[in-house]
Amino acid sequence: MAPPPRRVLVDALNVLGSRPDGWWRDRPAAVTALVAAVDAWCARTGAQATVVVDGAPRPYGAPVLARVVTADGPDPSRRDAADDTIVALLERDRDPGAVTVATSDGGLRERAAALGARVVGARTFRERVDGDPLVAVTSARDPRVARAVALLRAEDPDGRVVALEDADVIAEAAALGARPGLLLGGQDGVPLADDARRALGVLGQAADVVALVPRPAAPDPGELPTGALVLVGVRDAGNVGTIVRTARALGRPRVLLDEACASPWSRRALRAAAGATLAPGLVARGADLGTLAAAPARPALAAAVPRGGVRPEELPAGAVVVLGSEQRGLSEAEVACCDHAVTVPAGGFESLNVAAAAAILGYATPR
Repeated sequence: MAPPPRRVLVDALNVLGSRPDGWWRDRPAAVTALVAAVDAWCARTGAQATVVVDGAPRPYGAPVLARVVTADGPDPSRRDAADDTIVALLERDRDPGAVTVATSDGGLRERAAALGARVVGARTFRERVDGDPLVAVTSARDPRVARAVALLRAEDPDGRVVALEDADVIAEAAALGARPGLLLGGQDGVPLADDARRALGVLGQAADVVALVPRPAAPDPGELPTGALVLVGVRDAGNVGTIVRTARALGRPRVLLDEACASPWSRRALRAAAGATLAPGLVARGADLGTLAAAPARPALAAAVPRGGVRPEELPAGAVVVLGSEQRGLSEAEVACCDHAVTVPAGGFESLNVAAAAAILGYATPR
């Protein structure tokens, strides 16, 4: 009979603190990434892990195997709230000697050891968890496949995780610092099971690898940096993704989308962006052109129009280009919100595709 899987209680903030990688700048995102990594580690090792976090309850991704517990008590944000919760869990456990506590906190180590639990240092545990995230999948019935399929079909309702199903896109995302929390595929010469490949190929072509990756923290959609691109009513997800990819390639600092735009986190947009959407701080959704135009000390706004505007190189340096929908472009009211109108010479054509226009304007407008 196989031995029972290991059971681990993770002191989340202590484990995060073992690596000074700037996690404190966005603690929820850092905890979400840690939970995803612990979930993948559970999948690889068969361990059972409970991640204990202090502070107010909030969603930390959607782990399949790991469990997240928020510190309880009258003040869950107090200094030792997570420690007390871990000790309480050990006290209620029928076999605390079979539990390992991941922490380097001296007080918690002593309390856990007094109850018979084993203790592993935070840095050592983090190194184990951050090993190869690849999990070999041998059946479409694996619950991790169902989770990946759900994220390929529809966005994460909590807005925390995305699924990427192309090896090149996954590699590009990793180059931007996006670490997969879970990577499903073949391993050690064993290919991904055929039924799993078909299940993961939600929209047709079977997938050989799928990664679940935490989203970067979303910047403020009301913040308008110089040289940004603003999209108004761009409804085609492929165009949205292509514009995001172009903005990243041209060094544009931000792509702001209003609520009428297609989501940049949809499967089609992510594929078209080739991983660029995961660049920290690049994409923000929820912008409102009228609000942006009314902001004090903002950069100049330039409306992209099919005729009658200045040439791109004639705009002032740092101007923000505003692009409208594929069918109607910008309305008169939207153009009126802007300080300038700009036109791409299109020799005989009424207008260019919005993604093509964004590429030309992103390249030609002065920085």
